[in-house]
Amino acid sequence: MFVRGVGREAVVAQERSLASLCSAFEPELLPRCDVAAVHASLARMAKLVDGALVLLARRVESSGAWREGGHRSAAEKIAAVEGRSTGSAKAALATSKRLESLSETTEALKSGTLSAEQAEAVAEAASADPEAGLLRAANVDSLPELREVCRRTKAAADVDREVTYRRLRAARCLRRSTDAEGAYHLHLATTADDGARIDAALAPVFERHLAEARSAGRREPMEAYAADALVELVTGDQEGPRASRAAESKVIALVDVEALRRGSTEGEERCELAGVGPVPVSTVQ
Repeated sequence: MFVRGVGREAVVAQERSLASLCSAFEPELLPRCDVAAVHASLARMAKLVDGALVLLARRVESSGAWREGGHRSAAEKIAAVEGRSTGSAKAALATSKRLESLSETTEALKSGTLSAEQAEAVAEAASADPEAGLLRAANVDSLPELREVCRRTKAAADVDREVTYRRLRAARCLRRSTDAEGAYHLHLATTADDGARIDAALAPVFERHLAEARSAGRREPMEAYAADALVELVTGDQEGPRASRAAESKVIALVDVEALRRGSTEGEERCELAGVGPVPVSTVQ
């Protein structure tokens, strides 16, 4: 669909063709034997278009076209045109810029073998490891597994975790918002040790909510019980003293002995909080 030298007319023609196909598409009329193949084809088409949008993002910025319409940044323009959040648009723009030096990942994105989300994960970690290995992981791992591989790759290449830790600490933030329907949204970004303490404090309250729901025959998503646990912890709306619950909390650190003795990690040594992520050795000493 997208090749070098393709311009506006060719893209608009493809848009019209795709619009015609989608307008006539009736999923219920598909024979059972065709469902899987059609699903795969549509998913590939979506990857191709999403990939092209990611690659285009840096050109939207460099061309200055984002100023049209009074937008304050390229990310804001991308978010408005694509109907996404400014945060996700910023991530797409960052990925687009990283891909300039990642030819293999770019080709995988153009061919539809890599999704935009996979490309984002690979591009972020490729500076720490050859992209070929990460692309192989993308071919066999699920997206969460790929993100974990990329996270570990970046952590292993972090030569000064103390500096990284201080940067993350300085950038900590809590954002709150209410959407159009009135749902309250909470987003926290902080260091892994803070996250581990939060997880440890939530765990016993979450387990109690889950057990009570099961006993009453209620079945809701795990995320619902986690939300209940957080509200209870923050507001103090709970049974029994807060201290007794805090006593049940524990954080598990996984540290190589030599790293612990030395006070820092070297090579492939690890220092991380179970289920959370890497931290400097100083945070667990």
